[in-house]
Amino acid sequence: MEDFKNIYPQSDKIINLMLNKISEFDEKYFNIYLSFLERTLVLSEFDVFEELLDIKKSFNVDINIKIGHLLYHYQFADLAVQFYQQAGNKHFDEQAYLNIIKEFKKQNMSREAFNFALEALNKGFTHFTLVEEVVEFTGETKDKAIQQQKYEIFKFVLNLFPDSSELQNLIIKAS
Repeated sequence: MEDFKNIYPQSDKIINLMLNKISEFDEKYFNIYLSFLERTLVLSEFDVFEELLDIKKSFNVDINIKIGHLLYHYQFADLAVQFYQQAGNKHFDEQAYLNIIKEFKKQNMSREAFNFALEALNKGFTHFTLVEEVVEFTGETKDKAIQQQKYEIFKFVLNLFPDSSELQNLIIKAS
């Protein structure tokens, strides 16, 4: 952390404030903390990043989601997924679902991607990528239970995006 303080002398005061004064979640410190973490990633100061992670326990569990997003943005997908897992599914926001689904698809884990997309839709998230994932998997799977529900699934997603010709084409292709 000393290297980081030398590069950014003003950071010393904020780091000390964070280390000594944060006892519970505070939105002001939350954003400052995330900014510091992001800066360490940009500067490839990974040792400082690890040291700063000790502070995350001062915030609520949602900090793991935000750190996951940050890591995912800077191409640390495996590490990002670990932070998402630490937060737990009930804390996932739409972006966490999208990132995890993308990682499942990279690893040819279509069933898991489908399950996460359904979970996200059930929570009220309606990003087009989630809908697209559900439609594609529904069309590809041989799972009898899903096949029996296929048209109900298609009807549900069409209600979300009734004017989407792209979605209509996906459904035709998946039928």
